[in-house]
Amino acid sequence: MLTERTVKTATYEGEGGSQDVRYDRPDGPAGFGVRVYPSGRKSYVVFYRVAGRRRLYTIGSASSLSLKEARDRARRIVQTAKDGIDPLTERQRARNVQTFSDLALVYLEDYARRHKTRGSWRDDARRLGFEWDESSRQFVWIDYDTALPGGRKRKRSAIRDRLGGAKITAIQTADIRALHRDLGEERGPYEANRQQELCRSIFNFAVAEGLLPPDTSNPARAATRTDRAGVKRFREKARDRYVEKHEMRRFGDAVADESDVHVKAAVLLSLLTGARKTEILARRWSDVVEDRGQLHIGYSKGAKLADGRPAPSYKELPDEALDILRALPNAPIGRNGKLVRTDEWIFPSRRRSASGHRVEIRAA
Repeated sequence: MLTERTVKTATYEGEGGSQDVRYDRPDGPAGFGVRVYPSGRKSYVVFYRVAGRRRLYTIGSASSLSLKEARDRARRIVQTAKDGIDPLTERQRARNVQTFSDLALVYLEDYARRHKTRGSWRDDARRLGFEWDESSRQFVWIDYDTALPGGRKRKRSAIRDRLGGAKITAIQTADIRALHRDLGEERGPYEANRQQELCRSIFNFAVAEGLLPPDTSNPARAATRTDRAGVKRFREKARDRYVEKHEMRRFGDAVADESDVHVKAAVLLSLLTGARKTEILARRWSDVVEDRGQLHIGYSKGAKLADGRPAPSYKELPDEALDILRALPNAPIGRNGKLVRTDEWIFPSRRRSASGHRVEIRAA
């Protein structure tokens, strides 16, 4: 088993320049270890197989990566290979990144779309001048000459116009600061801050993936008391936003026209109970306490029972909410007409997923 100490004290024990790899614990990432070179240099590596070929991927220097970081990267690399994608080929493609637009596209494909919600990565793409094309299943440039329905013009990407063609190594904090200032004047302080955060995330991604040197100072970092050279963000105030009558009518029409009964039910249950989307989608039929008109949504982070265990949290289920649940095609209705408390998901995933239940509401 590898530890920070064993990695630090490891010395080369190979013969004639042969590979000397010390492997990690059995329950760690398969094929993960630290390679010790005759010169004393050490690098974290992971072996994997793709298309029947055994490949060696060098994760990074042991002097600049912690053991935990290297393990986490190794897990992602092995999972990528299991998905049929060769991580070495992907890294070579990423190394062709030259301009900020090149980097933005890799960020969208390799990070945003894999780790962020659909709405979030679509917002990122729009701000960067891209949009998702369902037919080709890839990101494409937004054509600003094409009008939206109703003749409305598309709002141009300031990031794409100002930074898109610049080399990522040439972009300075002054460039991001000027972009942030101009966005504040043209589109308001909140949008300016969101775009500064996006640029910061992209440069952090570039450093983490080895597209920029590990000691690179993020040009989009926010200014702090100890680092005044960063981008000074606009002050934000909490805002109250109320749904207008015409918006509520459009929302009601969209829900009424929704063909997916589970999507419609999830939206209406969130409205009737006040529960979050994630709380609704992750419920089993055993969480429905029909006699008390309650829905178990997890456990409290603060309140505890007399024996010290976390107290359960519930949301009230009005009769309308219970009727919606009973009307679902997968509702387990007993002979007495009541819901049976089973371990099945109320909102099962339509595709294979790690959780087994839906994690997003794709329409309505």
